[in-house]
Amino acid sequence: MIDKTLIQQHLNNFEKLKSEITINQEIINLIGELKSVADEFSIKILTIGSFSAGKSALVNFLLEEEILVEEQTPETAIATELKYSPVESFEVISLNKERKYVDKQQIQSINPNDYLNVRYNLNNDFLQIFEDYLFVDMPGFNSNIEQHNRAILQYVERGNAYLLVIDCEDGGIKASVLEFMEEIRKYDQNLIIVLSKVDKKSTEDLQIIEQKIKNQALYLFGYDVPIVNYSKHESDTKQGLIDAIRKLNSQQIFAQATLPKVKEIYRYFEITLEQLIKSLAFDDTALREEIQKRQKAKNDLEYKLQNERSKLTNRMKSQVLPSIIGEVENALYAHSIELANAAISGSQAFSMRVNSILRPVLLENTKKYTDISFEEFLKEINISDILVDKTDEIVYSMTEKVRKVEEILSQSKQATDNFNKIYKSVTGVLAIATTAVAPWLEIVILFLPEILKVLGIGGKESQVSKIKQSIESEIIPQVIGKLRPAIEESLVEMEETMIEELEENLKLIISIEEEALQAALNQRDQIQTQHDAKLSQYETAMNFVRNELQKLEKLVTV
Repeated sequence: MIDKTLIQQHLNNFEKLKSEITINQEIINLIGELKSVADEFSIKILTIGSFSAGKSALVNFLLEEEILVEEQTPETAIATELKYSPVESFEVISLNKERKYVDKQQIQSINPNDYLNVRYNLNNDFLQIFEDYLFVDMPGFNSNIEQHNRAILQYVERGNAYLLVIDCEDGGIKASVLEFMEEIRKYDQNLIIVLSKVDKKSTEDLQIIEQKIKNQALYLFGYDVPIVNYSKHESDTKQGLIDAIRKLNSQQIFAQATLPKVKEIYRYFEITLEQLIKSLAFDDTALREEIQKRQKAKNDLEYKLQNERSKLTNRMKSQVLPSIIGEVENALYAHSIELANAAISGSQAFSMRVNSILRPVLLENTKKYTDISFEEFLKEINISDILVDKTDEIVYSMTEKVRKVEEILSQSKQATDNFNKIYKSVTGVLAIATTAVAPWLEIVILFLPEILKVLGIGGKESQVSKIKQSIESEIIPQVIGKLRPAIEESLVEMEETMIEELEENLKLIISIEEEALQAALNQRDQIQTQHDAKLSQYETAMNFVRNELQKLEKLVTV
């Protein structure tokens, strides 16, 4: 019995490897083929030789039955399989490999042009000795008939041991036989040469022929091929052939038929694993660049905000406040005649006129100068260059806020009256500036009547020029004196409010950057962990495959 344990172990290895890596269909097919070969394996001994060398006669002699027709013409010969079976049956195998059971008499009359081979399942003593073997009587090499060539080609790869029958009358191995022997050289030590018709030669001549054939086989195979003399007239011939067949190493023949396929499959696994490992090469360059970019964005944003804030404070004091005060002074002086006439009409008229002059000037110029100042502040921070993400969204949001406030200021009185409600939803520089103007005007309006009383202004129409002079020299400077600290205080509050709002927005952006940074770091760690685990898995599988290949190299050479 042939021990198939080793092949089953390799098949189990292949199934395990299949569960660990993705393989192509070609490897799956090869594994299936190996399993079929191992499951269905039997040692196939092909009886080969030239036409009329005595192959069929040898088989009949071994079977001790006239099963095969001897002295057939080349046109009638066909490959014939012989296998032990307790229940006898006879089969014919068609050209499309369909098997059909027939009567023994039908086999004798079939047309070899229509069939690949025939099969005898015989309850025979000789075949029972070699129950796991399949014997095949082959057509002759030198028939030059297409059907015979087809039969020979069909079996040359399936055969794994050979009885080469040589007619001693040939005096050696013919060229046609040598060519076929070249085909079977890979099956080391699975050849037995049988010299037929030895009773026709003298002992001396037979020894010369034997030595010549031995030398030819030694040159071709590199070892001493066993030679058995066969004569149906000598009783010990059969036992000599049985002994020679028994010396064939069945386990080695099984290994020769299966282990090359095993090696081939392992090599395919090796190639597959090499490609998987190569494709798994971990390149985190892009991810590291993103991490560095986000870290830099976060740091730059924090630094810029701190650095530019002090500049904004100086700009509000040194530029925005003087500019607003200057515009207020210019407006009041430009309307001093109108203010004088209003003063003659009384303090209420004067206050209303001051209010009507100052309100648009304060609104427009507070908006203009603070807008310019904060625009410069944001420009210095240069958010668009710092942020990795969200830049377009932030810029669009700030632009929309400014646009909405400008629309409100250009609309009707009703829209202006509702501004205090609306600004809370849009927020920003202009909304804060608008709410700051009202208390400034309230301060001015409250102290104007007192100034008029002190100056004795009111109801003296003939003294317009004098009143104008008093307004320009005394009232306007006092108005400016009252407005300056109020505006300065409001600008500080405005700066604080806007910076706080900006900081809140930037904190949100920074937190987004921090989250993105952490996500990138987590992603890198996750990818690295997955990569390392998969690489370890592939390398373990690769080491296993290569170890198995090394073991196989010691067992069989392909």
